[in-house]
Amino acid sequence: MVRDNLIGRRFEKLTVVSFNGIRGGHSYWDCICDCGKKVVVKGSHLKDCGTKWKKSKREEVVREIRSLLKLGKSRKELSEKFGIKIPNIGHIARNESWRNI
Repeated sequence: MVRDNLIGRRFEKLTVVSFNGIRGGHSYWDCICDCGKKVVVKGSHLKDCGTKWKKSKREEVVREIRSLLKLGKSRKELSEKFGIKIPNIGHIARNESWRNI
């Protein structure tokens, strides 16, 4: 199987810095997140963006929404800005639909 060279490529918040190895027939890559964390990620997870690092994006969006709500912005305004339905503030962290942001 031919392995793509992903070094230097960006996937969401991750930048691939080196090849880590093959385990169980899968390629693993050393990456650095924009937040500074060094992580090892399966190549297929990078390509389909199905990594746990989407959590970082979700948390970032939730923080921004909460701060804007505290400043008096309406849920309707925020829904238009982010392109998603904004639930009651208490449901943001535990609502299943927020897991895919």
